Amino acid sequence: IELDLLGPPGNADAIGAVAWVDEVPRELYGPRTYGQRASRLHFGLGHSEAVAVRVRWPDGQVSEAAAVPPDRLITVRHPDAD
Repeated sequence: IELDLLGPPGNADAIGAVAWVDEVPRELYGPRTYGQRASRLHFGLGHSEAVAVRVRWPDGQVSEAAAVPPDRLITVRHPDAD
């Protein structure tokens, strides 16, 4: 699964956000290279059927989704995102 994080104004790339997929964390540290958008995180899931997604934004707010299907790009928006 790939998560595209859309942060709030002033941090649209969501730098500092931490995302968990089935309790496995990934953090956005800064701009990525190799053609990836800075705000995307990839999680290899093997043969999972559905996963739980949680994002803790740098301002402490949390976004959650349950039963997210694998093998897709999912956009997660900060509550104040444009």
